[in-house]
Parts: sequence; structure tokens; C-alpha cells
Amino acid sequence: MHFTHNHHEKEEKETISKLQHMKIIPLKGQSCLVSVNDFEKHGISFPLSKSTAFSKNFRIVLDDIPTLDEQLLDFIEDKYPRRVDSIKKLLRKLGKNQ
Repeated sequence: MHFTHNHHEKEEKETISKLQHMKIIPLKGQSCLVSVNDFEKHGISFPLSKSTAFSKNFRIVLDDIPTLDEQLLDFIEDKYPRRVDSIKKLLRKLGKNQ
């Protein structure tokens, strides 16, 4: 059986859509997992670099933005260092509305 590029693209979009509905995303400061679709109007941000200094006022604003729990990224970097970039790419792709 031969699959076309369109078939693979359609299959990928369907998979992404299913993942967007699943409650698999840990947020900073939250005890339950959320789906990307729970935040489709607001979005979920990646944690900011720890090495960058921000003003106190800006930090207060950042604390109000739903942010991916950095423990997830730390775990991935520790256990799957060769896959970090592809996992981050997948997380970014999940955040985009198709």
C-alpha cells in the first residue's frame, strides 16, 4: 500500500487534534493536568530562561500567564536529552490551532 504526502499530513493533523483534547499538559503551580484546548483562547507559554533577569513588575505579569511546568522539560532533558528539541517542537505544534 502506498501512502501519499496528503495522507500523512491528514493523519498528522488528526493525531495533533486528538492530542490537543487530551489532558496531558502539566502547568506551573497547578495540581491537575490540562489539555491545550482548555487554553485555546489564552495559550500556554514555555518557561522563560532562568538566566534572564526580569523586573519585579514583569515577573508579576508572567506569573499570571499559564506556563508549562518546567519540571516536565527538566525531566525530558535529563532522561531523553537527544529528544528534547523534537518534544519541544511537538509541544509548540500542539499549541497551534489547525
